[in-house]
Amino acid sequence: MPQMFLEDVGSLVHSHDGQNVWLIKDLDQREEFEEYMLPHDIYVVDFPALGVGQRFLLSRHLCGPDKFFMLQQIGHAMAKICKRTGMFDGEKLAQFIILYGGEAYNMHFCQPPLVDGIMIDSTYIKYERVEDSTQQNGFRIEKLAFSGKWWQDNIWLCLEECVASGSTVAHFAKEGFVNHKPKKLFIFPACGSFFGIQGIYQACLENGVEFVPVFNSALIDVAPEGLKLPYTDLGLRPRTIMTREFCAAARHRYQDTSLCFVGDIGDSIHRTKRYIMETLDDMRLIGFDFEREDWSRWNPNVFSEYFRQKLAEVFPETSQHFETFLFRDSRFLLSK
Repeated sequence: MPQMFLEDVGSLVHSHDGQNVWLIKDLDQREEFEEYMLPHDIYVVDFPALGVGQRFLLSRHLCGPDKFFMLQQIGHAMAKICKRTGMFDGEKLAQFIILYGGEAYNMHFCQPPLVDGIMIDSTYIKYERVEDSTQQNGFRIEKLAFSGKWWQDNIWLCLEECVASGSTVAHFAKEGFVNHKPKKLFIFPACGSFFGIQGIYQACLENGVEFVPVFNSALIDVAPEGLKLPYTDLGLRPRTIMTREFCAAARHRYQDTSLCFVGDIGDSIHRTKRYIMETLDDMRLIGFDFEREDWSRWNPNVFSEYFRQKLAEVFPETSQHFETFLFRDSRFLLSK
């Protein structure tokens, strides 16, 4: 469980419209983080009292449009805070949307507009991880699609919804800085880790670019190994940093386990059945008590005959566990 909190390691630097901005300075000077190379300033935007940012990290059970629009609200809220507090320095912005998760962040749909009177310079990029045994991490990143250009603006927004290992955004930064070196590079992950920003920070340092990471609600510790490779689990771990209030809510929601807050976000939007099956399987593997789960929050389709047949085909052990639970609970007998 988390052993440090934003109230202990951060300073509350801004509060507006139900959002609190915390600044963590020189985190890598603390003994717990001395093995990492981290930027001097890390921002965390908290949405207290179960605001949208906290709800997103507590909604492993949600998928589809619900998840998409939560991402949109979080990304736009964090960007507007940066504008309100002068972090963009009045400079011209360019957004680089990393598909597919980053599409929810598209600042063209931000209300009120992030920039008055003009459309933000925009580029859409699709990367893919390809297995490669010659690489230290076992894969290389290839660019599948690129629509737009490397804009010569002073502020770059890299719109990627999740930063776990950070390899995709680091690759983007290295490639982009060959073409132009902006003054600042911002990221706004709805779920992100301190481990994942190291490579991005290194690329920025080498190219004289100021790196501004702005996290949603928590700075998350990465599990040494996920429940199911190649996924990297981001959950309640000793070095996860959040407010005490949010920690209590997360511990209650996830039954004091380290279940990943998000799973595969891309699947949660575009492959919803697969995502829910993966979530149920993760819950079983980590020892979740299905009896304590509030199933009224889930899409009713999870109890349909069609979904349960698919679950049995893909995750037979989890299907058996799920079916046993359904038979024990009279609320679900009608769905049989």
